[in-house]
Amino acid sequence: MELKIYDKANNLRLTASPNTSSSVTEEIGGECSVSASFTHTEYVPLDVDDYIELEDVRYKVKSRYRPKQKNTQTYEYSVKFYAPIHDAEDTLMLFQEGGTTSEFSYDGGPREHLQLWIDNMNRRAGGNLWSIGTVITADNKTIDYRNVKCWDAAFGSNGIAATFETEMWADGYAINLCKAERGEMVELGYLHGLTNLAQEDNGEVKFFTRLFPLGSTRNIDATKYGYSRLQLPDRSIYVDKNVDLYGVKEETEETAFSEIFPKYIGTISSVRSEEKENEEGRKYTVYYFKDNGMNWNPKDYEIPDLDYMLKFQTGELAGRGTDGSFQAAWHEDTKEWEIINVYPDDTTQIPGGAIIPQPGDQYIPWNFAMPQEYITEAEQEYKQAVDDYLNTYSFDPNKYTGTTDRNYIEKNHTPLRIGWNVRLLSEQYFGTTGGYKDTRVTKVQRKLNDLCQATITCSDEVGTGWKSSVDNSLNSLRYEVARQSEEKQIDVLKTSDTKTPSDYNVFSALKSLKTLLRKDQPDGTSFLLKFGDFIDSMIAGKGAGIYPDGRGQFERLEVRSSMVVKELIYNRWFAQEGNVTYSESGTIERIEQLEDGTYDLYLRRRWDNDITAFKEQDVDYGSVNNLNSTGEYYDSWFRVLSVMQAENKINVVLYPDEEVPGGKNYPPASGMVITRRGNAVDEERQGFWYISSYEGCICMLDGVTKPILEESNYSIIIGKLKRLELFDNLPINYRHSYVYCRGIAIQDLMRINYQGVVVVQLNDRGFWSLEVAQSDNPYTAGKETVDTVWHYGCRWKCLVTGTTDEPRYASTGWAMIEGNPAFSIDIESENGWAFDATQLQEGVVFTTLSVTGQLYNRDVTEHILDTDVSWTRDTGNVSEDNAWAIKRADAGKTLTLTVDDLGIGFTRKGVCSFKATALLRDGQQTEIAEQTITF
Repeated sequence: MELKIYDKANNLRLTASPNTSSSVTEEIGGECSVSASFTHTEYVPLDVDDYIELEDVRYKVKSRYRPKQKNTQTYEYSVKFYAPIHDAEDTLMLFQEGGTTSEFSYDGGPREHLQLWIDNMNRRAGGNLWSIGTVITADNKTIDYRNVKCWDAAFGSNGIAATFETEMWADGYAINLCKAERGEMVELGYLHGLTNLAQEDNGEVKFFTRLFPLGSTRNIDATKYGYSRLQLPDRSIYVDKNVDLYGVKEETEETAFSEIFPKYIGTISSVRSEEKENEEGRKYTVYYFKDNGMNWNPKDYEIPDLDYMLKFQTGELAGRGTDGSFQAAWHEDTKEWEIINVYPDDTTQIPGGAIIPQPGDQYIPWNFAMPQEYITEAEQEYKQAVDDYLNTYSFDPNKYTGTTDRNYIEKNHTPLRIGWNVRLLSEQYFGTTGGYKDTRVTKVQRKLNDLCQATITCSDEVGTGWKSSVDNSLNSLRYEVARQSEEKQIDVLKTSDTKTPSDYNVFSALKSLKTLLRKDQPDGTSFLLKFGDFIDSMIAGKGAGIYPDGRGQFERLEVRSSMVVKELIYNRWFAQEGNVTYSESGTIERIEQLEDGTYDLYLRRRWDNDITAFKEQDVDYGSVNNLNSTGEYYDSWFRVLSVMQAENKINVVLYPDEEVPGGKNYPPASGMVITRRGNAVDEERQGFWYISSYEGCICMLDGVTKPILEESNYSIIIGKLKRLELFDNLPINYRHSYVYCRGIAIQDLMRINYQGVVVVQLNDRGFWSLEVAQSDNPYTAGKETVDTVWHYGCRWKCLVTGTTDEPRYASTGWAMIEGNPAFSIDIESENGWAFDATQLQEGVVFTTLSVTGQLYNRDVTEHILDTDVSWTRDTGNVSEDNAWAIKRADAGKTLTLTVDDLGIGFTRKGVCSFKATALLRDGQQTEIAEQTITF
């Protein structure tokens, strides 16, 4: 490729061709740059912000660069250009509300922190260059930014990505705060887009294979439940994943599951309040509410020494109270909850004023043992959460590197970008998991002068420490059913996620496209499609099914128009009524009779873009059963006058009654299947054949020009013979079956024509051998069988039995019947084709030209006569060249050259062409060869 370097004012500084070591590197959380090495004939220093553009991204020089002087005319460059993300290394993280400071703490969610980072990068860029891409959802967190650059604020150990336990990466000028995964999955493997594949340790990444989960203690009565914490349904104390691959790596987790507990989500049906006065005479309001949907009594499930608590999920009380909950009392007589007030200050009570409960508000009561159905539901939710957590953190600790096959990458338009989803194929590495591994590209280094040639690195995680590269923070990994007042947390499953789909997560758009069958465009699946209660069996099957390999199984298949198949296989006898014709065909969909008495026949399209194969002057035939008790057929014979392929229509005229078999012709009808039986003028379309169950024969015909057949039309009959005149004097029983062939019939090794005369059979004896020719079984030229041999790529027929001649041109014992019949000649020069002045002296022969010939892949120069070779010369002077040809007319197969043969002006550097024409007498072939001498 051509490398163009511009200055910051967009002026072209220099143009160069990078060498093969030049590369483009992209890495998640790492360097993104172009390393360019090249030489230049001028000294052109590069300044800060000089740039190149690659794939619509501007890569800039970060410091002044001076090339190395190799000699007086050559300067060596080895310079690095950095992607826009590296501007973050030189940009301070500032806070500019109420003044500007570089020392501050900021509390916010992922998007708020990323927006602050974007604002600083745009401040440096002097415009809205940077924008926010995809951002995870997580709880607010506080980050201390104290005199840090934007690079450290993004990728540092206490930066934005690490704080929210995810990845931060750039796609051009869009910044994403999420795991780097994008695009449709592409398949790569050894000899499948990669020329090699290697497994390496992934460095700092930590992981585990055995998890000891700690369930929540909320709403658990140990005296009744038997445990102080929520348990898995099977009471397992740990769960494993990939232990067989990576050994036992243990870890425990509690926070991620703290909000999963037996819970009832209630809804307020009605609210009332009472004014009361305390002992000091201070008045206050008490709020009561009923929940008509609660069918259990809290008194039956109370836990000793614990106060009833209510956590409101919606309404004005959501998130309020002591640590987000209110103490409550249960009034069994009125079946009401009483909310115990909290007092933020001396004059305020909650609930109170505008902050009060309303019908429709939802809440969760806790500090109860809960009925068994809620415990069972919580255990199942806990199991799903543990499985998903294990899937998230128990990953493959290795990274995989491979070099791309540039032709495969270019042909398949395979993206080579960080974050791209990849299915790595390897039976050796992933044999236990189906021979593949779904991962993504975390680093790619491409050749600058061939962007399809690259080294890629794929891994589940990037090496940034414990629990890195996770899409949601621990606090967002909660499986809550209740809606929250601020924002409901929805777990989005991306294309590479292995979490279990449930009522508490959703598919991303890409995962939906990958998982679900589409209705707006063609789509497919690699899994079995079932219809009804499908049972796979040809004997006791049920329902219908379509397999990924293309097989289908159905109870009954009904096709209204036509069925196109390559092969039909039956498990019992197949019956076919009537006649079957093997020729062009079509089905009449509708008919228009024109004023001139002809008919327009519109043919049914059997598949998309189906075009009729009928041609002008075709003799066509169709038949329709009249469906009465006699079982008669209406026959229609017509000739095609014109064909309109765009409309799939033909215009036809009926034959008169006297010109059709049976003496009665009927008009064509809708639904009639019509076939070609011949053509009135085109000999190539005058043959067809048919099988008749009525006539009891197979007939092959040719030369058919009209509906009524003649004896000459029958070329082959198998079965019961037609009553033809040529059979009149033969002892034929027309109730028996025969084989009739007009032409040549082959029987074993003998061929007999229609007159009973034996036709000679060629017998291939393989490669010619003199030993065989001189043996007791020599090559023969018999009356019925003639031997043939292969010699120098040609096939030869024996002319003389017992000949020992070698098969070649002018042999009396052989004739070439297959091979290369072309005669060719060439001109050879004894001393080459280029000469200098020292070789060109007056009267001295400086070279000799010779003609050689080839025929049947062998040298036949000796068979070319000197008198059959002529020479011509081309110096540009036509009159002198013609005179020279007459002078050298008797040169023969060899032409000696002196200075005089080069023409006038030979002392200056020039060219002179010589052409030879040769005739091979026996073959009557003439060939021309031409060569040019330079001097």
